[in-house]
Amino acid sequence: MEKFVDTQQDHFVNLILKLLSNDEPLDTIFKTLIEFFEEQNPNTICSILFLDKNKKRFEKVYAPHLPDFYNQALPHLDIGESAGSCGTAAYTGKRVVVVDIQNDPLWVPYRDMAKAANLAACWSQPIKAQNGEILGTFAIYYVEPRPPLERDIKTIEQAAHLVSIILKYFENRSFAQKAQERISLIYESSIDAMWLIDIEDNGQTYRFKSINDAFIAVTGLTRAAVLEKTVEEVLPPTSIPLVRAKYAEAVSTGHVVDYLEVAPLPAGVKVGQIRVKPIKDEKGVVTKILGIAEDITERKRIDDRLKESEADLIYAQHVAQLGSWKWEAKTDTVHWSQEIYNILNLDPKSGPLRFTDQSKLYTEESWNRLKIAVEEAMATGGSYEVDLEGRSNVKGPRWFVARGEVIEKDPQGRPTRLAGTLQNNTERKLLENNLKAALNARDEFIAVATHELKTPLTTLQLALYSIVKALDGEIDKDKLISRVEKAKLQGDRLEALIKNLLDVTSIGAGKMRLELKPDVNLSSLIQNIAKKYEYDLTKSGSSLIKNIEPNIIGLWDDFRLEQVVTNLISNAIKYGNGKPIEVHLRRSGQNAILEVRDQGIGISEDKQKKIFERFERAVSETSYSGLGLGLWIVKEIVTAFNGKVWVTSTLHKGSSFSVELPIKAQG
Repeated sequence: MEKFVDTQQDHFVNLILKLLSNDEPLDTIFKTLIEFFEEQNPNTICSILFLDKNKKRFEKVYAPHLPDFYNQALPHLDIGESAGSCGTAAYTGKRVVVVDIQNDPLWVPYRDMAKAANLAACWSQPIKAQNGEILGTFAIYYVEPRPPLERDIKTIEQAAHLVSIILKYFENRSFAQKAQERISLIYESSIDAMWLIDIEDNGQTYRFKSINDAFIAVTGLTRAAVLEKTVEEVLPPTSIPLVRAKYAEAVSTGHVVDYLEVAPLPAGVKVGQIRVKPIKDEKGVVTKILGIAEDITERKRIDDRLKESEADLIYAQHVAQLGSWKWEAKTDTVHWSQEIYNILNLDPKSGPLRFTDQSKLYTEESWNRLKIAVEEAMATGGSYEVDLEGRSNVKGPRWFVARGEVIEKDPQGRPTRLAGTLQNNTERKLLENNLKAALNARDEFIAVATHELKTPLTTLQLALYSIVKALDGEIDKDKLISRVEKAKLQGDRLEALIKNLLDVTSIGAGKMRLELKPDVNLSSLIQNIAKKYEYDLTKSGSSLIKNIEPNIIGLWDDFRLEQVVTNLISNAIKYGNGKPIEVHLRRSGQNAILEVRDQGIGISEDKQKKIFERFERAVSETSYSGLGLGLWIVKEIVTAFNGKVWVTSTLHKGSSFSVELPIKAQG
């Protein structure tokens, strides 16, 4: 809170802080504010008025010493350009000072009411939210005409600002309470047994403070038998050493600890996967332990639920990551609250950064948007709200929401002071990005896989149907052979697609194993594979030029090598535009170098880095078939051989894929 200018006002701030700390209701705080001002400024009557949700008239009135008829009339009067001091201030968003009510044009419609209330002067200051929204007014009335002094103007400004801060405090407290309610809802509605432990006696005593309904259902214990009891009083003796050891590990490391426990309980012998999470206080000291138990047979399902719950919990814990700042524009002096240093991972000893130096905190695009927003706010005297992306650090990308507004101007109307907040938005942004990426990858893969599996299957069915039909009549051996070959070709294609999918499953699960043989002849293997593609080459119009150095023999898995060569040659045929394809194999020191070149469509530079990733394709699936798995499988196999694979390509001029494989001597 901004400090008031004299000792009396300092006392008032301390009084308000005390009321806030005692959780006094809003009505009590506002009435205290009014009574204090009236006590410190004799012959004054104060009021706080709040607008309705439509911002058309006043709805809530705090004015204990204004006449009842006056207070009752206020909620029925529309605000406007000539609506008394408060109605005009709320409408224009500017302070209105009326020295003599009976002779001021703003009060023409209300002179009689003011005279009946014995009100002669009225100064009204708009109450604004941080985003510039007008919430209401703070007004001071006098029973005789009089102008304000400079100190009076400062006092009414600070009073209105303090009211807006109090409102923001209650708004934040309400939000925090809702977050806590959400956590409690998760806790109570969880199907997993959960409990909260207090750590006492410097870690010597672990006492149950809370359990959910699932805990009772799983263990068969009652609340009376658990709450306020130590673990020694609740758990079976066989479990005590393990539980104490794991709790101590969680406290000492500050990390989540998982363990398996078998415990004889009133509900029977339970086998549970236990997770205990240490909870730290504001000083970073572990004071509590949150425990969760799940049935090991439901591990996968429960893990998914826990991840969702943990994500919600993380979000709730971070909702309060909101730091405040002030900027003196004339001197370019910046003041930061402690929370901003925490949000930005900066050392408070280094001090706040000047505005122009803050460019190193954000990406160039975000920094430019922030500058424009601040410049517009300074030009208009308004406010701004900007989403920002921070420069990546060792913890990865970060996102923020920056808000600010002009809070003070010089006599010429130029902004001299800005204030605002910086909020950490990283968790929500990461969750949004990951979810979008996962959904996009899922949808794209399902669409491509459905199309790719359906096409050869349909063709195979048609071929088999034609064969069956041919068998009913006079058999033409050549035609029958041709149809069988077509059916086999589609069957081979379908088999290859399924193998690729199985390879993705096994490789992704870390189950790919190399069956190394000491005398695998890579030269012969490539020659044999090339023969298998004679039909595909003829069909595509391409020719195959081979430059194979003979007898390159190494310690390899011939099946996996065949997959590498097959994928590279089939890709060259598919994307080669019917032009010649070259296959080169040579020895280079202790390595074998395989190159497959085509003169086809080529790959753009921005996609060359992605084509070796799973389900990535350099072209649209509507133009070329495929699951986008072949090159990923090639990379995984080559990597398993401790080799390297890379591509050089020019769009519309062709591509060259190179593989470097170590030649291991016989052991």
